[in-house]
Amino acid sequence: MNTSEHPSVDEIPVDPAMEPDLAPPTRPTEERRIVADEATLAEEAEKELPPPVEVTELTSQERSDFASLMTCGRRSKTITVMGHPVTVQTLTTADEMRIGLFTKKYADTQLGFQRAYQVAVCAAGVREVQGQPLFRSLRETTTDDEAFDKSAEEIQKFYPIVVTQMYQAIMDLEREFAELAIKLGKLSG
Repeated sequence: MNTSEHPSVDEIPVDPAMEPDLAPPTRPTEERRIVADEATLAEEAEKELPPPVEVTELTSQERSDFASLMTCGRRSKTITVMGHPVTVQTLTTADEMRIGLFTKKYADTQLGFQRAYQVAVCAAGVREVQGQPLFRSLRETTTDDEAFDKSAEEIQKFYPIVVTQMYQAIMDLEREFAELAIKLGKLSG
């Protein structure tokens, strides 16, 4: 066989898995018929479309806040208290449980309980004061309970007006997220 020539049809190997009578598809020869006019087609198309979805517009800050909360579980913000930057964050369920345990011994006192609650919320929600952590541990690892207790000790050294401002900022963060969730229809109003 000469390599410059093409092999004949008889020389091409046959695939045993292929049907011998199977032929490639051909173009249809029929002409198309119109079965409905354009108005009828438009009416049918409208019936099939779902109702339009109401779109909630968010600012870029709201989108960022919501995405952050959904992916990271926390929202934080830096505020100014008496001229000093303080970074606060939203609370977790574990934070709220620690707050309950901390305030338990003050449950029978009206003013003591209120202030203990504010101190505990700040201990859980304040991350930094003037760019520094609320407390520093000499050990590399501390439990969340130890960190809360140390933070509460530091917060108790602050004056009531400062604690009240930090507490209010943490509560505002919680409220802002709830308002955003309501706006998005993720939480009933």
